[in-house]
Amino acid sequence: MIYRERINGITKHSLKYFEKHIDKIGKIQSITAYHIVSSKQGCKQANVRISIKGINGTIVLGGLSWGYHGEGSRGLSQVFHKCSISDIIPFTNVLGVFNWNSKKKTNSRLLLWSISISKNKTVITIKHNQIKDIVK
Repeated sequence: MIYRERINGITKHSLKYFEKHIDKIGKIQSITAYHIVSSKQGCKQANVRISIKGINGTIVLGGLSWGYHGEGSRGLSQVFHKCSISDIIPFTNVLGVFNWNSKKKTNSRLLLWSISISKNKTVITIKHNQIKDIVK
């Protein structure tokens, strides 16, 4: 099951949505960040998404961020804490930085970073500019 937040870009809404659905997705397996690039009414838009994958489903949020000391980073820090990730600090550039000037294809997904969670350890994989077309 995929639980997709419909209000984009508001951290407090993302955190409420996360809290409402976290128990439904079971043990967390991974957390991934990516851009969704789309064209709506002729206007190219890029939106960041955080995907939290559990054994029973996935939560997709749009109001979290990293790399600065703002509300979005504080929200992502709360998500990490709830998922028992304590060795990654979203306020730093450990997860990489946004590259808004990269050439992105319309209707595509650009993977920014991924965290895999296993029984004994957390593995961070930084993958930049991996573009995948979205299949509709």
